Amino acid sequence: MTTPGRVVVLNGTSSAGKSTLARAIQARADVPYLHAGIDPFLERLPQRFVREPVEGWRVVVRDGRLAELPTIGPRGLALLAANYRAIAAYAAAGGHVVVDDVIYDRRVLALAVEALHNLPVLYVAVRCPLEVAEARERSRGDRLPGGARVFQAAAHAFGPYDLEIDTSAQTPDECANKILAAPTRRPHAFAELQRAASLSS
Repeated sequence: MTTPGRVVVLNGTSSAGKSTLARAIQARADVPYLHAGIDPFLERLPQRFVREPVEGWRVVVRDGRLAELPTIGPRGLALLAANYRAIAAYAAAGGHVVVDDVIYDRRVLALAVEALHNLPVLYVAVRCPLEVAEARERSRGDRLPGGARVFQAAAHAFGPYDLEIDTSAQTPDECANKILAAPTRRPHAFAELQRAASLSS
């Protein structure tokens, strides 16, 4: 029987440092980690489906800035469900995965939990002060302005987490070491969330 790989889910606002942290995990881990990011996933899809405001993602921009949380339609949810199942299949086959995500919709968290709860998951809150995230957003220049502010509170509206880190307080390598050293506790956060969902249904 194949031993499942570990899944590290990094969740936080835009420009919190998740992608940088994912690369640090890849560089410091003694086993190969696949980096599965939400942004590259969306970029690889045909944009006429992603940006379809009823079925996909409805994104409201005012004065060149993201103005409110994007709403996700049924096609968007189906695409996200498929992505989480693909990550689960890779991990079930023995591959390790680091996922950087912005989970701001309870339905999306439910999809991730349903796909991954039976695997060794470490659910990590990636935090930093809003002013730090906004400064990173400005310096990068490759993201729609306003995302850091819009997602700041919503990205952490649902818990629990297995681990919380502040990327403004430690270097990416220090944060990566903390994540790689963290045990996958039993039951882990996703297993607890799945159990709570089954008890309430």
